[in-house]
Amino acid sequence: MQLELPLLIEVVKVVDNEIRICKIQGAVISRMAVKYSSKNLIFIEKNTKEHKDFIQQYKIRQFPTLMFFLNSKLKKQVSRILPTPEILDIIENIQYL
Repeated sequence: MQLELPLLIEVVKVVDNEIRICKIQGAVISRMAVKYSSKNLIFIEKNTKEHKDFIQQYKIRQFPTLMFFLNSKLKKQVSRILPTPEILDIIENIQYL
């Protein structure tokens, strides 16, 4: 099944059974999830403890990592904290990546 909606996956690290999220970026992503909930954009969080196969498949080595998909294809993967305007720019222009 192919997912046609844009998808943003935030990958976070688990240390000692506790999820380590950059508090600033985590808050930004949470606000965006609310803002874009009615605009057909899906937000998902994956962590290193529960999603090892996914992390290996995409060779994720740094956290946090943001992954932007469209039509089930990875369009952009960024392994660093992004400023809010840059995240918004990627979301708004994902079809052109």
